[in-house]
Order: sequence, then C-alpha cells, then structure tokens
Amino acid sequence: MMVTRKLTAWLVHCYTALGLVAAAGMAVFIVRGDAESFRRAIALIIVATFIDSTDGWLARRARVKEVLPQFDGRRLDDIIDFQTYTSLPLLLIWRAGILPADLHQPLRLRDVRLASEAQRTPQQSHSTTGDD
Repeated sequence: MMVTRKLTAWLVHCYTALGLVAAAGMAVFIVRGDAESFRRAIALIIVATFIDSTDGWLARRARVKEVLPQFDGRRLDDIIDFQTYTSLPLLLIWRAGILPADLHQPLRLRDVRLASEAQRTPQQSHSTTGDD
C-alpha cells in the first residue's frame, strides 16, 4: 500500500512539473515571434494555469507532504509559477510589441535601478547614517 501512495505522490509532482514543460514550450513559441506562435504561447499559458489550479488539490488528496516529506513540491510550484505568471508573460508582451513604446524607457530605467539595488550588500542597502 505504501508503494502505491509513494507512486501516486510522485505522479502528482510529475503533474506539477508539466507546468515547466508548458513554460519551455511558451518560451520557444515566444522566441519564434510570429502571430501563430504567440497564439500557441497563450494556449500554453492557459494549460499551465489549469495545471497550477488543480495540482494543489491533487497533492492534498494524495497527502503528498505526508508521503514524501523529503521533497518540497511547493518550491517546485513556486519556480514554475514565476516562469509561467511573471517572466514569460512579460517576454510575450515585449516580443509581441503589446507594450506602448513610451513605456519602454521608464521600465528599463526602473529595472536597472532594481538590479543595482539587488547587487548591494545588506549593509549598503540599509544604511544607518541617514545619508541616503
């Protein structure tokens, strides 16, 4: 019985990981850059959203945390969510030319500022001297 429960739990993780397969397909279609590829990328966004909306229920039903406590499915889900809900949709918006041209420059400047702040050490970013 325990073997069946473990197999079921791993299958739920594999189902969650299908979101990463969808993300890889999205990236390929976005890079291709033609109208049909954009439609396919959007279809894969919908597929990834469906997977994400159902994998938690399956994990709870299979009691994945109890059966496989050594594998953090939440971390896997978070990684996939970042790709499918943040970076790839932003790439699609940029690549498809959906973003108005007058917004490109302010967003680039903001990204440069955020990237430079991310490179600071904690002591640099939280200065106590009040010079900031």
